[in-house]
Amino acid sequence: MLAGSPAMRTHDRITDAATAQAFVDKWVEGSNIRTDDLPPGGPMRGILSGDLSGIDIAISNAGLRRQTPFLDMPLAEWREILSVALDGGFILAKAVAPSMIARGGGAIVNIASTRAHQSEPHSEAYAAAKGGVLGMTLVAARDLSPLGIRVVTIAPGTINTPAYGKAADQLEQYWGPQVPFPKRMGRSTEYARLAQNIIENDYLNGEIIRLDGALRFPPK
Repeated sequence: MLAGSPAMRTHDRITDAATAQAFVDKWVEGSNIRTDDLPPGGPMRGILSGDLSGIDIAISNAGLRRQTPFLDMPLAEWREILSVALDGGFILAKAVAPSMIARGGGAIVNIASTRAHQSEPHSEAYAAAKGGVLGMTLVAARDLSPLGIRVVTIAPGTINTPAYGKAADQLEQYWGPQVPFPKRMGRSTEYARLAQNIIENDYLNGEIIRLDGALRFPPK
């Protein structure tokens, strides 16, 4: 998600899926997407190379998770998963930084996962990718702070989003009782409010914030 473009200014609110999709459609329509900087068929097809003069906020939320046993995972799958969550965030930050510098600063919010801290078996690549996002947070903040750019990472736990589709209720019944408090999965609105607070709070920088109701994933 990018903000500050002609379609949306820094602190406009996106409150529902339809508004978010309308924003994305409008922004992409007026931008140039270059795909020749990444391998063909990759999950992230290009970097933003159009007029980014209005960008002062970037939220990097990408991930690809597969439950492949460690000994069965081919190197190609490992690299693909890392390319989405880890490479994607780096590429986005590089693409938007010049615009942020020109505007006097900005904020980059990366989305990691509590699975970077602990996860179930068969999640090595995903955990490694999101762990890389965590590791990049403070270093990137220190690199970009002299240019007026803040970098903060959210590490969400079990967030019940529309992406789960028909499985949402089943997942709620499974994960909800395991959350210490409140006894439910997180809500996308809570996720969004945290991102908004990070953007609006200039003193948040170089931090990793867990959003998980104190849940820790069991080893199995």
